[in-house]
Amino acid sequence: MALYAQLATGAESGNDYSSRWAKDTTLVSPAILATLNVTDIIPSDLNAIMYNNEKIISDLGKILAKYTQNDNEKNEHLATSYKFDKFRDQTFRNIVGLLLNRETGMFNDYSIQNASKSGVWSVASIWPYWYLADLIDVDISSKAWDTVAEILRNNTSGIPTTLINTGLQWDFPDAWPPHQYATIKGLLLSAENIKSSMPEKSESYRQMALTLSNQLVGSAFRAWHKTGGSIPGLLDKLPGVVDDGHIFEKFNSTDFGNPAGGCEYSVQVGFGWTNGIILWLMDKFGQELVTPPCYGLQNASNPFQ
Repeated sequence: MALYAQLATGAESGNDYSSRWAKDTTLVSPAILATLNVTDIIPSDLNAIMYNNEKIISDLGKILAKYTQNDNEKNEHLATSYKFDKFRDQTFRNIVGLLLNRETGMFNDYSIQNASKSGVWSVASIWPYWYLADLIDVDISSKAWDTVAEILRNNTSGIPTTLINTGLQWDFPDAWPPHQYATIKGLLLSAENIKSSMPEKSESYRQMALTLSNQLVGSAFRAWHKTGGSIPGLLDKLPGVVDDGHIFEKFNSTDFGNPAGGCEYSVQVGFGWTNGIILWLMDKFGQELVTPPCYGLQNASNPFQ
């Protein structure tokens, strides 16, 4: 029952499964699953999402109060807004006080049992910048983005979930589109926050976001073409391919144009969040996105290195 509780909690965490939750990160799948201790971990990404949810509820209360004619209802909405303002402020203090490592700029998961921050780097370590980049000292956040820049240089198809290869799907080298989205949002908020005071650094963050966008869009496009995707009059279908092109749920961060593995099920195609994020990136960056190579695929170089 104890192991089942950890497996069930890991599934609910959104990262099923990852070295983030393991007591022994030197093991690989399936042995590492026996060391899961998810219920001991305070996750940085989920707490950041909670912060944003509280902000949204507070903002909705203010909007409802503005357009409500009944004074009693207006006061109820304002009271709700005030309550969730307090929740949001407390959550922010908890995140910064408990999870933020000021030496690295990362928001680390926290072990309750060990009363210490986790040593496992993951995309969750930078996820809070999506909502908090304009509230964190630039000297601190710049350390985090320097690390992300180094990770980008070593991976051609996006930011991997962690830097530990355990064979689990929420570990290296799996790169998930929602993680790329969260990272890009954090970079863009950081860029906007210092646009006037530090324009060169601001532009470097925007360019990093563009690089990551090109990695995801390019890898997805190339994988789609390799699995039979074609555009009449523009892009011929590869000979001998039966399918008509697949958009995958995740990609191999070190193998441009290929889906990732490491799971208890076959890699999924479709795929809602990949489609949605690519459409958002196309709208955001437009002609700045680079067309990836789609011919001579075995020998084609990656334009995003």
